[in-house]
Formats: sequence, C-alpha cells, structure tokens
Amino acid sequence: MKARKSDLVALGFLAAALLTFVIFHLAPAVYERSFTDGDAPWVAVRGYTIWQNVVEVLRSPGDAGWDDFMISAALLMGPCVVLAPPFMVRVFSRSRILWWTVVISSSLMMCGLSGIVGWFLLHDYEPSEHQRLGPGIVSMLIFPVFNFIGLLCVRRRVEGPAAANEAG
Repeated sequence: MKARKSDLVALGFLAAALLTFVIFHLAPAVYERSFTDGDAPWVAVRGYTIWQNVVEVLRSPGDAGWDDFMISAALLMGPCVVLAPPFMVRVFSRSRILWWTVVISSSLMMCGLSGIVGWFLLHDYEPSEHQRLGPGIVSMLIFPVFNFIGLLCVRRRVEGPAAANEAG
C-alpha cells in the first residue's frame, strides 16, 4: 500500500515534534547568573533539569500549585505521546480508538505545556538582569503543537468497497 500524502505530512510534523523534544532537553532553556555578583558569567540551564522540578512536585504535592501539577503532568505525558507516533502512523490510520486516545493525550499535553507556559511567559514573566530565556523554552512551546498537528494529519484508511469509491 502506497503512503498517502497526508501520512507523509503527518510523519513530517511528528518527526519535527520528536526533534524539537530532543532540542528542548539539550538546548539551554534559561541563562542565569549569580544575584550577588552582577559581573558573574552566564550559566546555561539545560531543559533536562526540569525533570528535577517534576520529581519535587511528585514528592511534595502540598507545596505545588495547580500550574505546577498541569506542567508536570504534561511533561510526564510528553515522552509517551511524542516518541512513539512517528513510528506508528500506519497503525493510527487503521485504529481510530488508538488514534483518538493519542490525540486526546496530545491535546492535553499541548494545553498543559504550550498553554500554561505560554500564558506564564506572556503575563507573569518579568525579565531580570540575572536571568534570560534560551532557545530551549521555544522548543518546549512548539513540540506539543507539532505533535498535535501531525496527529491530526493522519487520515483514516478505508477498507473494502468504500475504498474503491474513494479511489475512483
């Protein structure tokens, strides 16, 4: 069976989501320097350090707010929803139940990461002389969007007589 153009587009978006997910972990998310010494060099804080915050939220849930829970849940869903789909496009095109499950999980992840982190950056973030945002934040905002768009591009395969009507 030949690959459909929509499946190739979906594969492209899902591969881009996987690539930006990896970039998020390796690229500097924030640049910080000491509060006491304004001439101190900038230190890059990589994206993978965010997993320490997730563990802190899971260990002491009483100290965390609702936004910390949403971001932690979205980050925990991230590897499951981003790593597998590029390799499962054909499976998703045949199983609507599996496709819906992954699309719903992906939309929750997109709302949790892109929505809440984006809202925080737009409304509550105040740049300081001791902290700057890096490219890892941008990739954290866009990998859930690429994943969601890629999953929406997967088209259903129709088997039997309906396939002949669709082809003709």
